[in-house]
Amino acid sequence: MAILCFAIAACNLSLGAQTLDIGGIYYTPVLANTVKVIERVMQKKQSLKMTIVVLVFFLIVFFVLLTFYFINDKKKKEASQYLMGKNQEWAIFKEFPNEKNSPVPESTGNNPPCPEMQESIFLKKQENLIRDLYILLDEKELFLDTDLTLDKASKRLHTNRSYLSRTINRETGHNFVSLLNDYRIKKAVNLLGDPANDKYSIEKIAEAAGFSSRKTFYTVFKKTTGLTPLEFKKNTRS
Repeated sequence: MAILCFAIAACNLSLGAQTLDIGGIYYTPVLANTVKVIERVMQKKQSLKMTIVVLVFFLIVFFVLLTFYFINDKKKKEASQYLMGKNQEWAIFKEFPNEKNSPVPESTGNNPPCPEMQESIFLKKQENLIRDLYILLDEKELFLDTDLTLDKASKRLHTNRSYLSRTINRETGHNFVSLLNDYRIKKAVNLLGDPANDKYSIEKIAEAAGFSSRKTFYTVFKKTTGLTPLEFKKNTRS
């Protein structure tokens, strides 16, 4: 022990330094400098860790935003494709003869028409009825009436509601409400896509398109396009 103390004292004397008492612990200047170096290294490591944490955080935020952008862009493209498909369907549904009423085959003499002729007469009547319905929807924009019902439409077409409902289902693949909603969504899309209508609220746009309530408009619009009206409007401006 005495030899160790003597060695330390000799080392201190040889360095021309004095022993320091810090917090009850004795440091030589060499040991103190070593502690300071270690502290600076630890501080740099801590600073590096913080830098890495911040970079990782910003990378996560960046990838989240990038993912959101691609998902939103995908929805926008899917909505556009869906609407294009709908426009094609509407165009196909309206490909009828130009004449107001196509001639309907009639039986001759007192004999009842044969089954084939009965089927032909039935199909011609349905074709004429659906054409008249499209005239009311396309030219008269009857779908803008928020209170429009199957009964009202059947009276305008001088038929009964059951026959009109069956004809719509057979000729278009839609029921009456679904057909009206298709027209109303198409109208709403045109209104929302026009910057001149930015001054109007979503409720006004819904009403102008024929919807009786904001809730119904949002539900049908989201189901049809995959976007809410506000999302669709924002995407058309970007």
